[in-house]
Amino acid sequence: MGAALPIISAIASVAGVAGSLFGGFSEQDAYSDQAAAQREAADAQERAAYESEMLADQNARNLESETLEGVRREDLALEQELGDQRARAAASGLSLEDDEDSMGKVIAANRKEGQTQIDWMETAGMNRADIMRWEGDVGRKTGISQAQFSRDMARITKKRGTTSAWGGLFNAAGKAPGVISAGTDANWW
Repeated sequence: MGAALPIISAIASVAGVAGSLFGGFSEQDAYSDQAAAQREAADAQERAAYESEMLADQNARNLESETLEGVRREDLALEQELGDQRARAAASGLSLEDDEDSMGKVIAANRKEGQTQIDWMETAGMNRADIMRWEGDVGRKTGISQAQFSRDMARITKKRGTTSAWGGLFNAAGKAPGVISAGTDANWW
């Protein structure tokens, strides 16, 4: 039993050195896998940021088109309404050419009010489109910033893995004198 103790001690010392070496490299592999996943996530965040901006721009263009079409339709409706008012006035025998005529004033006021509403509708639609583009730009910048943060975290994670590998190596080197001494006690060399 006395002769087995040095051999058991030597085996335990060798196992401790091997555990330190393999443990450090195993941690390095785990950190490397995590860093790769973080880089992939960063790439996905960046792609999503640019896609978000493109979608916002497309939505803004769609809104502008819808706004212009709505303005065109409202303009036609206004002209139709004013035409109907002139026709009713003419059918009743009122003169629309006289500035003092109350019907002429009503039609002029209706034209002005209708045009004010159409102009407001166009301005509001274009402003909403500008806001959509601004939101897309902010979303892109935020996404790129988040992607950069993820890339930075991937670099830090990779460094942690390298540190773990070196730590395992140095830890094993620190245990090496114990292995030599245990090997000598076990008469291995």
